[in-house]
Amino acid sequence: MSKSDLSIKNICVAAIKRSVSNPMGFSATWLYDEEYVLNLPQVISNTVTLLHNELPIASTIFSDKWTLATTQRLITNNKGVLQTMKIEDVVARDYGLFKGNGPSQIIEGSVSDKYGTKMDFLIETGHASMVMINALKTLLMIRA
Repeated sequence: MSKSDLSIKNICVAAIKRSVSNPMGFSATWLYDEEYVLNLPQVISNTVTLLHNELPIASTIFSDKWTLATTQRLITNNKGVLQTMKIEDVVARDYGLFKGNGPSQIIEGSVSDKYGTKMDFLIETGHASMVMINALKTLLMIRA
């Protein structure tokens, strides 16, 4: 039996909160817990229509680029180029140099699907990286 989107969201939010002491205190990364279900930033809500029952979990927004992890998809807008990938289709992922050893505050990770398509997504470096990484890891574990 598959889990509801609300159940998936609650599992992901709990996993993120266990790994990140203050998941709301970052400059480019947001966690959408129960209080923020419908409050997507305008830059995202103007571009994306969520699917039936789909709920936002986390996002990283930097300048004219952003990534949104939802209960059903990973969605990225890179300077106006919108890409989306179903979580259930993801077969590989790479989180890049998320620890933040370089000068960049934002790095790109990548996911690949069972059709051979690769998609980059944004991760804020340092402690904030755990929000997007744990969202994606938990989603992949649930949807496997």
